[in-house]
Amino acid sequence: MKKFFVAAIALIASAVSVNAADLEWRVQAGLDLSKIKQEMPNNNYESDMKPGFNVGVRADYPINNGMYVQAGALVELKGGKFPGSSYSSYGVKTEDVKANALYLTIPIHFGYRYDFNENIGVFGDLGPYFGIGLAGKYKQGDNKYDYFTSDGDRRRFDLGAGLRVGPEFKKKYSVALGADWGIFNTEKDGNDDFKVRNFTFSVSLGYKF
Repeated sequence: MKKFFVAAIALIASAVSVNAADLEWRVQAGLDLSKIKQEMPNNNYESDMKPGFNVGVRADYPINNGMYVQAGALVELKGGKFPGSSYSSYGVKTEDVKANALYLTIPIHFGYRYDFNENIGVFGDLGPYFGIGLAGKYKQGDNKYDYFTSDGDRRRFDLGAGLRVGPEFKKKYSVALGADWGIFNTEKDGNDDFKVRNFTFSVSLGYKF
């Protein structure tokens, strides 16, 4: 865990220790479709996709010939929905389990942008992301349970890899399709026999100042 935090601080520091005048700022907002993957020795569960949202800011630092480094700060609603049949036993159907988790996501991406002309271009970027759980709830029927607190069963820290691709118009407006794959086990009591990871697909609109 300490190594992950050290790496996160080092990457963020390298991304922000540049001349602020060279940064290109953009805001974004969009739709998240997320799910939770649970891996166990004999059974693997994968939740249904659950809609959420993403909103935040990104800063691009141009390097050379269309290449750039990008850092961001996003608030995202993630989670998943497990149908009752996923947890049924002896033919008795249980109620659906819905998980809503609010994260602060910090992506550090390396990308390339190509402009066909003044009006249209394309971009693609990829890199790690770091997530910090802000709040969350499980809901099963009328019962609600905390997600991240001391009584919950999820770690607040998440780590994964993400990518985004899309068009850009007039060097200001963008449409991004993205995906984030969690590689960190977010189960508080997890081990090699029980792993829980996040996955998110996103669509967002952006505006560059």
